[in-house]
Amino acid sequence: MNNFYRKFAVASVCTALVFALEVNKEVKAATITLTPVTSFGVTDKYRDTLGDSYTGSTFFHVGLTKNSAGQLQQDRAFYEFNIANLSPVSTVISNAIFRVRVDSLSAFHRYYALGFFGYRGNGQPDISDFSHGNEMGPVSNFEPPLYLGAYSPVAYAAVYQFNFDLNFTVTPFVNKLITQNNAFAGFGFSTNIWPEFGDSTLTQDASLIITTVDVAEPIPEPTTIFGSALALSVGGWLKRRKSNRQNKTTLQP
Repeated sequence: MNNFYRKFAVASVCTALVFALEVNKEVKAATITLTPVTSFGVTDKYRDTLGDSYTGSTFFHVGLTKNSAGQLQQDRAFYEFNIANLSPVSTVISNAIFRVRVDSLSAFHRYYALGFFGYRGNGQPDISDFSHGNEMGPVSNFEPPLYLGAYSPVAYAAVYQFNFDLNFTVTPFVNKLITQNNAFAGFGFSTNIWPEFGDSTLTQDASLIITTVDVAEPIPEPTTIFGSALALSVGGWLKRRKSNRQNKTTLQP
């Protein structure tokens, strides 16, 4: 019996050490790339901050243009992503990047200012999205506004750029939407710069690149495991000792 309890105690301690080492395992990270469930442009024909029509073409103009009557109208671009399957219970979002392709950009007088904002989407084109603005607070370190265009030393000299990506870190914004059980994350672009000062065209293709970390299953603390193993060992030793005393009492004449 002495050998049995000695072996049991040693095995218990070894088990505790194994669990202690297991606690330090690295959690697995995964990268998910989402594409828009909808992307569209909205035009405010009367500049009253209300959308009047939307388009779902391949390219979206962002800026001010003049209509046939010579009046200014404003165009904005919108992108919405389905985030309903991202649960704060099972995953932790460590990083979220919104990426969009700029087809063309013309900057006058040194720079072109482009505003970037986030909003709660509904998964479908909606002209009312024009008036959302920045309802959820800052969504990236570039907001607002983002100044684009190469520096031009000559005043009012045009600078053109084509086919490049814009990347925005939007981790806090996406985490906030998920925590509030919003199914769609929306992102929009706007500018109030006069037509003479700049213009841009964005493609309908965009992506929301999310890096997640699985929430680890709760594992007992090493001290708890070691304490349990020690308690079992001591309990076995006390039981054995009591049994030996009873045997000696029985054997006495």
